[in-house]
Amino acid sequence: MITFTPLSSSSRIASTSTAATPPLAYLIELDDIKILVDCGSPDLRKALEGNDEEGEYEKMLREHAPTISLLLLTHSSLPHLGYYPFARSNLNLTCPVYATVPVASMGRVSCIEEVQEWRSEMDGAAWEEEIVEEDEGDVDAEATELVDGKVVPGAGIPKKTRRTKWVATGEEVVEAFEAITRVKFESPTRLMGSLSSLTITAFSSGHTLGGTIWKIRSPSSGTVLHAVGMNHTKERHLDGTALLKEKGEGVHEGLGRPDLLITDTDRVGWKNVKRRERDGALLDLITKTLTSQSSLLFPVDPSTRLIELLILLDQHWSYSMIQSQRQGRNWIYPLCLVSKTGKQMIDFARSLMEWMGGGVASGEAAGDGGVGRNNGRNGGGETRGHPLEFRHLRFYDSVEALTATYPASRPKLVLAIPPSMSHGPSRSLFTQYATSPQTLVVLTSRGVPGTLAGDMFEKWNERQERGGKAGEGGVGKPIEMKDLLELQINLKVPLSGQELADHLEAKRLLAEKDLAQKTARVRTRKLLEADEVDSDDSDDSDASDDDRGGGGMDVDGEDGEAVSAPRRGGGGGAGAGIDGGGWEEGGGQKVSFDIYVKGQTTRATTFFKSATGQAPRFRMFPVGVEKRGRKVDAYGETIDVGVWLRKGKEIEEEGESEVVKAAKRRKIEEEKKAEPPEPPSKFIVENHSVQLRCGLYYTDMEGLNDGRAIKTIIPQVNPRRLILVQGPSASTDELISTFKAIPSMTTEIFAPDKGEALQIGENLHSYPLSLGDGLMAGLKFSKFEDYEVAQITGRYTFPSNSTIPILELASSTQLQQQPSPTSSLSQASSLLNSLLITLPPLPSSLFIGDLKLTALKSRLQKIGIGAEFAGEGVLVCGVAEELEGEDGAGEVVAVKKMEGGRIEVQGGTGEIYYRVRKEVYGLHAMVEG
Repeated sequence: MITFTPLSSSSRIASTSTAATPPLAYLIELDDIKILVDCGSPDLRKALEGNDEEGEYEKMLREHAPTISLLLLTHSSLPHLGYYPFARSNLNLTCPVYATVPVASMGRVSCIEEVQEWRSEMDGAAWEEEIVEEDEGDVDAEATELVDGKVVPGAGIPKKTRRTKWVATGEEVVEAFEAITRVKFESPTRLMGSLSSLTITAFSSGHTLGGTIWKIRSPSSGTVLHAVGMNHTKERHLDGTALLKEKGEGVHEGLGRPDLLITDTDRVGWKNVKRRERDGALLDLITKTLTSQSSLLFPVDPSTRLIELLILLDQHWSYSMIQSQRQGRNWIYPLCLVSKTGKQMIDFARSLMEWMGGGVASGEAAGDGGVGRNNGRNGGGETRGHPLEFRHLRFYDSVEALTATYPASRPKLVLAIPPSMSHGPSRSLFTQYATSPQTLVVLTSRGVPGTLAGDMFEKWNERQERGGKAGEGGVGKPIEMKDLLELQINLKVPLSGQELADHLEAKRLLAEKDLAQKTARVRTRKLLEADEVDSDDSDDSDASDDDRGGGGMDVDGEDGEAVSAPRRGGGGGAGAGIDGGGWEEGGGQKVSFDIYVKGQTTRATTFFKSATGQAPRFRMFPVGVEKRGRKVDAYGETIDVGVWLRKGKEIEEEGESEVVKAAKRRKIEEEKKAEPPEPPSKFIVENHSVQLRCGLYYTDMEGLNDGRAIKTIIPQVNPRRLILVQGPSASTDELISTFKAIPSMTTEIFAPDKGEALQIGENLHSYPLSLGDGLMAGLKFSKFEDYEVAQITGRYTFPSNSTIPILELASSTQLQQQPSPTSSLSQASSLLNSLLITLPPLPSSLFIGDLKLTALKSRLQKIGIGAEFAGEGVLVCGVAEELEGEDGAGEVVAVKKMEGGRIEVQGGTGEIYYRVRKEVYGLHAMVEG
């Protein structure tokens, strides 16, 4: 029994926008196991505005999180995993988590970027909710209460807890992603514990680096294939989805004919633009804007799709610089990325080269970086660098750092996060660039409806001509904006003047109050300890001072707490030798440090030999010889030192003990404490009335399938059941009507609404049976793949000493005599009798397997029988000349696949007919009754 529940983003989105609404989170229940696929985050600005849909999603996830058994992450973008760190730390989502290495690495970069940007713009009170566990009351912190004859300090003070809404902390993000189990593509993983019945396998989905199609195998529920967010086309840094074989040779062997396929309908009504036309129009527009001394703003994703865009832009910069030099000009336009985690993202990407495809996998990007103008050559004789080197890209942590380096008047191309422009550098830069008539804002994604990027996309799409709108196959044209836009900008500004003085005074008063409370607690604790000492003296006046002292325990520690003084020197205890040097803090592992040149260790009698007869070693000044030119290996490949350093660091981290890791964490915490404190600041909200005068353009860089690809791929997969998610209702209805017109396609197609629990399959009842002694000897097994199967026609009997019936082979006459139930086993026997009576009679022979007409065609051609496809699910077989129509009276046999798995072989009886039928039988396992 399979139960599927979309917690968000169903296939029945009643929206006029062409973009489906994130987040994505789908609950799959296989018997008693709950599997959550993805745990995306909504747009926080919409959530803070009290959006009902976002609040409903949070409520549903909060309800199901404690009972979820497994979490699978598919992509590293925020709509797929942005809510996972908060859910793990605050919603008790502590189940095992699985993802590919790129999804875990790049997903952490995306979440950290999101957390840092929001926490640098808004006070925690904006998204934190205070929960009071007890009634509030004005209680003095120094007040005490007599409880059971003892003085208890601070009794009656109300307890308060706080929880964060939507936004996790940086520590929670790191801790959550460290708990992810990394898997590789096409490597089956058998789970453990309560999940031991499941086997999961990750396959490449395209679209993003490490993007995953999850195959979940359950012995009771069959195979479930979750394929949301796919791309079948090859890109600069990614290959197409593994769902299809290369060169269109059909579906991957391990992904065909699943029991259940879950896929999205987001872009069913779309027709993608050809990549050459899209890139050519974009790069021409960039060159035209920069040469007219104007700037461009690209709101981009912090990790996933940014790599593809950076490769394109970096190639264009190299090509433009060479062309400008030939013409006697200089290409002086900066290429900038404003992101706190930009450098970290590029380092991660370089260490994940084995997960990439396209031109990057072979060491060079696709040859159309200049849209066919350089064909993979730079034209200047310069050695091509690493495709992820990005020599022309400049990184900046903030808008202020960018402005300090390049003034607003200098033309440049700026990539800023996030793509929604709800917060962060992209929103701030939009308010600056949108007022300039020559500036161009380029959207690389449709954006979420209700966000600034979503609204801008709708404005651009409405003003396009027929054929140029998004999803119609055209590149579109830039438009000029002339609207008045009201925006809220969240800022964090340092305090000054009287505000700073008031803050310092309040901080001083708070410190004095804390000190007074601390002193009161210490005084109360000492009174309690004095009472206990007096009580001990009265009970046992002969007790010695040493017995009461606790063996060298100093009581007057900080805050009056007992502090134990460790013993030094002597003995062979655990603490011996700690002060000897070379031991890391925390103990347990000795670390040696080598210097570049070691000193002379032998005493020389002459310059040539020492007292021991060996040549001495003299101290020498280390000299580093600077080698110019690009580092390459013996095969001419560029050596990227950063990749190897990153790999070495990962290997060292895996081999470190817990003691060493704890020592490193303490060192990092100490370094943070040593950093200068941040100046006092305040969070403000500024309302801006922006008069839009900039240009606006949209280019599709999302890297997703279009409608034609979806309608072609899914029938090839040929699932037994199909669930459609994440898309508008119109797209879902269009896809359902298309599939119903295909005879070989399943009719069990479902499109559940958000929160609707869809039950698929039947409740199966299992009954134990014991096999008789002579049963195995009378069976005739047939080979089928890796199994041997046989058909049984038998009867069951109930032994007197057991409640489990025994199955024995029986003849047809014995089956007609039904066993009479005994008094002790009447209920079980009656149930089995009723089941036997209602079951239909078994055929004399069974054929096990699924016929693939492509495999049949290949086998027939090997034995000299021609075969051609004559339509959907029909293979015509015969002599080659007869198939071409030269002899219409020849023998021709047609093999058809019908509904319900039936196969029909039609044709006149003859040699061809029997040879074709034999090959059809050979592709199945025949089990005789």
